Amino acid sequence: KLLTLAKTGKLDGYLLEGMACPGGCVAGAGTNIPINKATAQVKNFARSTKPAIPPNELKDLIEKDGGTSMTCQHCGKKYDFSKDELTAILHKISQ
Repeated sequence: KLLTLAKTGKLDGYLLEGMACPGGCVAGAGTNIPINKATAQVKNFARSTKPAIPPNELKDLIEKDGGTSMTCQHCGKKYDFSKDELTAILHKISQ
């Protein structure tokens, strides 16, 4: 919306910033360490946390819906997960 307003001269301002972060949210503009190091830290954090979706809810997504999609709260990117991908996640967290 802001870009449209700027193009038509209806935006009161002189700076419009857009971001398309290389490597996604992990390598955003505020990242002050190398992308590979930031990615590794996020993966380590993910491995050390408990599953956000309880296994029984994950099973429901697999059996009833056959997949799901989630949207990043930070950048708005949509992530789709197939039945096979959810099954692999369930297997991994059930070990």
